[in-house]
Amino acid sequence: MSTRIHPLEKLGAINLGDYHSRAIDWLNDLDFLEDELRFFKKILKLHFSNTVEATAVQIELVERQLAKIELNKQVIRAELNNYRDMLDLLIKNMITQEEDFLREQHRTLELRIHLLNQSYQSFKNELFHATEDLMGHKKAAM
Repeated sequence: MSTRIHPLEKLGAINLGDYHSRAIDWLNDLDFLEDELRFFKKILKLHFSNTVEATAVQIELVERQLAKIELNKQVIRAELNNYRDMLDLLIKNMITQEEDFLREQHRTLELRIHLLNQSYQSFKNELFHATEDLMGHKKAAM
């Protein structure tokens, strides 16, 4: 049976302060990811706009991946902001919450962020391969 939790009570091995701190870390990670994505968008726009046909198809796939990551990131950011706000209210003792619900929400966000990071790593890998291919095509044209 689930129990109600109150500010700074232990939730198994984690307290609310730890959950809150982790949520802030995740939001900071998303900020960094956004900065990197802006950088990669500039690279795509500046260096890949006039590519040969074979590379253009590969770049289109990278751009689609980028769009999916952007959308997923926005959804996760909204969920994280709501989660952090709930934790703020719990810490201030303005609301109570079921411990099981809070644990499950934390795990779900942790998994979603992990999956976002995996897709982001895949995106960067595809971008690097596309860059290598483009550099090979430019070198061959010289």
